[in-house]
Amino acid sequence: MLKNGFQSRILERSADGENTIIVYRGSQAEMEQLADSLEANSPDAPGMLKSLRIKQESPRIWCCECRYETDRGGNISAPDTTFGKKSATLRGSTHALRLSEHPAYRMCWDHQLIAAPGITRLPTWWDSAATPRIGIETDAANYRWQRPGTQPVRTAAGVWQILAEPTKPGVETFDWSCYTITERARFRSDRSAGRMIAGKLNQIGTPVTTFGITGGNWKCCDAGVTWNGRCWVATLVWSRSRYETGWDTDLYPDGVES
Repeated sequence: MLKNGFQSRILERSADGENTIIVYRGSQAEMEQLADSLEANSPDAPGMLKSLRIKQESPRIWCCECRYETDRGGNISAPDTTFGKKSATLRGSTHALRLSEHPAYRMCWDHQLIAAPGITRLPTWWDSAATPRIGIETDAANYRWQRPGTQPVRTAAGVWQILAEPTKPGVETFDWSCYTITERARFRSDRSAGRMIAGKLNQIGTPVTTFGITGGNWKCCDAGVTWNGRCWVATLVWSRSRYETGWDTDLYPDGVES
């Protein structure tokens, strides 16, 4: 921030908030240096820097006009866009999962229940069983689960009969939505941006903020580095676990630093 150069200040107020316009004056080099330093939000600025422009007022005097915005809602926590500092966004992401992965999965959803020759009684557990194992010993000898289209079971006693068709015929997947957090940070070089994302993919960790969401944990499911025309931008995408117990640490390493 230019400390000794002349400056003027204009305050604008509206129903949405306040705009403070600070105009600095000095040499062309001083104004260009000031503009470069204000690319990121200054901690002593009177609000969020929304725009700036440099113009020449006379042969030797240049000015840098900085427009800051302050919301009238009180103290607002704005992201820090300083080089190397992470900001984050939260959204939902939907995935197609196998029907058997549903927390309330039942075998009757996508299986036929078949019975030995002569058995016509539908057991009481047929619409509540969540696994193919039939726990009652006598029932295990007389009933089986099978996928539609399976060849009929033939034994010495005869062909097993279908007692019940699937209650969700043809349904193989279901939509499951989870929270995802995208972290971004600006860097002056591609190498610095690459260091932010290196070694994070498929790792369990914690984003810079979880937006107050509790329970479960987070796994890095995507990462990238792009050039936006002015600087390098590194991106990390974190997905929240489906269950409160978190991601399986046998499958994904834990403890990576965001």
